[in-house]
Amino acid sequence: STTPFTLRELSMQFVAQNASSIDSLDGFPAEIAKEIFHRCVDKFKDFSNGPEQCNILELFIESYPDEFLTSCTFSRLETLSELDNHMPIILRRLQRLDISGCKIGDAHDILPLLRTCERLVALSIADNNLTYKGLRSLCGTLPSQTMQLEYLDVSNNTSISNVGITKYVTKLISIQRILVSVSPNDLKEWNVN
Repeated sequence: STTPFTLRELSMQFVAQNASSIDSLDGFPAEIAKEIFHRCVDKFKDFSNGPEQCNILELFIESYPDEFLTSCTFSRLETLSELDNHMPIILRRLQRLDISGCKIGDAHDILPLLRTCERLVALSIADNNLTYKGLRSLCGTLPSQTMQLEYLDVSNNTSISNVGITKYVTKLISIQRILVSVSPNDLKEWNVN
């Protein structure tokens, strides 16, 4: 014998199945929204239905900007690449992002996109084969008026020099802490500058 579903369970399942059609969850209790999103997770097992996934992400990010997707970690380049269409939505309200070890290099599309993240305060792009070109893509050539980045980890990108850090990163008004890796041969130059 199977236990019958409650009306609440059936309603939650219906809402989750049709989440991409919901206009807004404003005023909806966060606990209920969290349960609805967890029921939507199956829709994110692959990235074949991008528009529906983007609608769902947009719905939750806009309705719960301080509670939903404020921190994110990616550990594989493939995942970043698969989420190209999702990335502007994912990054919109992000406060902390860790993409260390993804080996993105200087030309990945995410670097200039990060410059538009107005709420991003902590970023780890460690171990990504970056040079000053990647820093330029990230920070721009002029100080950003919208970037609020306070912490930047660029460690294990040994091709980044103190010139790149000084020219691009330290121009950010909000920056307070920068984590770098320095080879023993370059230590004297870093200490002088």
